[in-house]
Amino acid sequence: MAAYVQVGSIVNCFSAVDVSGVGSAGSLLGYVFDTDITNCYATGDVNGSYANFGGNAGHTSTGRITNCYATGSISGSQGDCGLVGLAAGGVGPSTITNCAALNPSVGTGRVSLDYYAVSYSNNIAWDGMTVDGVTATNGTASNYNGTDITTAQTKQKSTYEDLGWDFTADWKIEEGVSYPKLKWEE
Repeated sequence: MAAYVQVGSIVNCFSAVDVSGVGSAGSLLGYVFDTDITNCYATGDVNGSYANFGGNAGHTSTGRITNCYATGSISGSQGDCGLVGLAAGGVGPSTITNCAALNPSVGTGRVSLDYYAVSYSNNIAWDGMTVDGVTATNGTASNYNGTDITTAQTKQKSTYEDLGWDFTADWKIEEGVSYPKLKWEE
């Protein structure tokens, strides 16, 4: 969708594009500075030869990512994570809230590679995801790995409601059949 975004707001968007690059690339966005990303998702695979690759964004600095998810495989040499390759504060803190990393495989981290000044809350990651070829666990809803959820839990509304996700305004789910989708999706 965009290689570089500075000072803005991106709402209700998606990408199903596979992306290859050298650095700071995502299926949805590349490098994002002081920008809010809300109600977005990415299903494309991202492959890179250097650093900072993620499903939704390759690199974010000073911004809020809220109600987003990613499902594609992510690979690179460093900073290749499910949702955001590298998240960092800049002129202010960054936040990642109510997001899901449902990727089958990543290279470095499940939700994001945490650099500095990043606040995580209510995030999840599929416990079958491999990180550099190994199944990783021990995540929490408030760290860069996200709380561990099983395949069955990805399809249960209560998994997300227990974390405070809003199924009245933002999310919908076909109970027991699929993981949550954003309300605006068809």
